[in-house]
Amino acid sequence: MKILQTAEAEFDPLPFDDTAAREYGQLWTAVIASGRKPRPRTADLMIACVSITNRLPLYTCNAKDFKGLDHLLTVVPVTRPR
Repeated sequence: MKILQTAEAEFDPLPFDDTAAREYGQLWTAVIASGRKPRPRTADLMIACVSITNRLPLYTCNAKDFKGLDHLLTVVPVTRPR
C-alpha cells in the first residue's frame, strides 16, 4: 500500500479523455483481428488508449496482454520489482 501511495503522490495521472475514448474502438477491433476477446481486456485497452493519445510507450509487466496491438503502440516489457 505504501508503494501505491508514494506513486500517487509523485505522479500526475494522464486522463482517459474523449480522444482516448475515440481510440478505444480501433483497439477493440485490433484485439478481435488478433483472435482474442476484447471484453476481459477493457482496462488494458483503456490504458493503451491513453498511451497512444499521449504518444507515449506503454511500460508493463504484462506485455502479453497487449499482443496484437504492437502496430498501434509501443509496448515495453518490464520486470516486476521485488
